[in-house]
Amino acid sequence: MKVDLSCPLEMRGYELIHDDAGHTRALVRLSNLSGRRIAALEAVADWSAQASGAAAARPFRAERLAENADGCITLSLSSDSVWGADRLALHFSRVRFVDGSADWRAGSGQVVDVGEAPVLPGEERNILDFLAGPDAQRYAEMGIDTWICVCGRTNERDRKYCVRCGRVREEVLSKYTKSAVEMARAHGAVDESAIREVPLDDTPLDVRKKQQLSRRKRMRCQHARRLLLLKTAFGMTALAMLLAALTMVR
Repeated sequence: MKVDLSCPLEMRGYELIHDDAGHTRALVRLSNLSGRRIAALEAVADWSAQASGAAAARPFRAERLAENADGCITLSLSSDSVWGADRLALHFSRVRFVDGSADWRAGSGQVVDVGEAPVLPGEERNILDFLAGPDAQRYAEMGIDTWICVCGRTNERDRKYCVRCGRVREEVLSKYTKSAVEMARAHGAVDESAIREVPLDDTPLDVRKKQQLSRRKRMRCQHARRLLLLKTAFGMTALAMLLAALTMVR
């Protein structure tokens, strides 16, 4: 799907509800990436049904948007033109801001083809979750004109911070590529017992955050115990050397 990376909105997910007449209603979750409140938007909704191959594009306009403190917007859309629609894509054409600043219009920035993110096997997903956080979706990648964050967002190549999650590009590309994660695991940076305790693939994000905090707390405790053992061993070695030196003096 073609995406304008300068667009201040992105679709983060949707839920489709069908009735007996074949009508489809969608509850769409949007994320405001601009930091400015949005007054209205114009877009085209592409509805499609995989089974029948039917598809339809419907332009729409939405105003009086209810935006949460974290920049999340929920839209309700409906379609009666594609029976049993099971897929939805939005193409934003214009966004108007509450502060009266210049409208955003499609074509303002770099347009890239963003495909579906690869689905990671359960254990790999859990490892990435453990290392990068509960919003981690995929391995980070550096492309020719873009870089992909571990949260799944595609960014312009020269952007230093991910527009979605705010992670630093250099840190992401040094820690969360496939090779970097494999190296971290090989060097013992992953709590193997923790990543197998709960399959996190379909666990709600808030629950995953609590699980991650619990695992990190346990890791800190284990790290503190290892440091204590090392200090004790060092202290005993130093004491033995001191006793040996005193014996030689006598």
